[in-house]
Amino acid sequence: MPPPIPATSRLREFQDYWSGIGAEGVIPGRQHIQPGDIPGLLPYILILDYTNGQYRCRLAGTAIVEGLGQELTGRVLDDELLGSAFAGWFRRLETVRRQARPLSGEENLWWLSRSYRNFHWLCLPLASDGRRVDKLLMCIDWT
Repeated sequence: MPPPIPATSRLREFQDYWSGIGAEGVIPGRQHIQPGDIPGLLPYILILDYTNGQYRCRLAGTAIVEGLGQELTGRVLDDELLGSAFAGWFRRLETVRRQARPLSGEENLWWLSRSYRNFHWLCLPLASDGRRVDKLLMCIDWT
């Protein structure tokens, strides 16, 4: 199945970068990401570690922190953090991890009572060993 076509130019740039790193036929890993290659995208990026059935935010860009109104780095994504939106987000993240393929969509911050704040997102798999997804790389583009 081909990857989704992202809705915004920022997300297309993000997907193009991910598609161009690592070796052919393997899933890129965190070790392939060179922040200096994508300085304009860094404020919009999340890196999530997957361990023991949980996703922990390793890194949250400044635009994400500002948009959400809270720091995510070091926090576990759970119902305490995301409220009733957690179940839906967990399913999306699990789809990317288990199928090792990109997924994208459009949302708003209804769970923070900010339904006026829309964003497009793209979630990409990362695999340290090139096969087993152990991290997710997300880009959020506020509209």
